[in-house]
Amino acid sequence: MRILRFSSAKELLEHLDRELLSLKSSIEDLKSRIETLRRKAEVTRRVEDLLKEVTSKSFTEVSDVRLANVRILLNPQPREELEELEKVLEVTIMRFNNIEGLRNALRPLSILGEEPMLIELIDRDEGPQAIIIRI
Repeated sequence: MRILRFSSAKELLEHLDRELLSLKSSIEDLKSRIETLRRKAEVTRRVEDLLKEVTSKSFTEVSDVRLANVRILLNPQPREELEELEKVLEVTIMRFNNIEGLRNALRPLSILGEEPMLIELIDRDEGPQAIIIRI
């Protein structure tokens, strides 16, 4: 969680616009990586299935451990990496949608322009949680 401070409505709205652009770029990058990993995962699965059929052995290995509640993947299979990136994409899209909804709802504040005030945005991973405005 973080608290961001702004001195005007214009400054807050510009911040939200920059955040939306950044998230949109991140979403596009994640989607591209996920698509590449999906293709790799499918090829890997087919090769593993073929080798299992030929050798009667499974080639899946445990490649992750937990350290302080963080999953560490060591040379992960494409499907393992794909699962993690899909989770990141889901949270990023949720954050984008929350910020976009807030930005649209705050559009009327733009008439205040650079009128001096103190605005605090309480922000969490999933998006803004509260806005405190002091005039």
